[in-house]
Amino acid sequence: MFMHPRIFSLLIIYFLKGFLVSAQISVLGRAVDQISGRGLHAVSISFEGQSLHVYTDEGGYFIIENSMLKNPVLNLEFKGYNTLRIPLKWDVNKKEID
Repeated sequence: MFMHPRIFSLLIIYFLKGFLVSAQISVLGRAVDQISGRGLHAVSISFEGQSLHVYTDEGGYFIIENSMLKNPVLNLEFKGYNTLRIPLKWDVNKKEID
């Protein structure tokens, strides 16, 4: 039985906290099934190369914090779905990433 891999959709909102070297980023988002639009519970969210990871709540929402990485890549992993890698670019003037 062949299963088609499912695909994540994601809205990310990030906030810059702190100053210069000690700056922290809070990335808030929601992982949803691209077909049904429903939030996905227990999706693993992490920054590539970092050991810290969080899981989405029952509605698919998450918050993950990290210091400002030079070339951050957000990874989303969930059984039955393709892994999603999202390269992020920090822009203090922009508050949303599509």
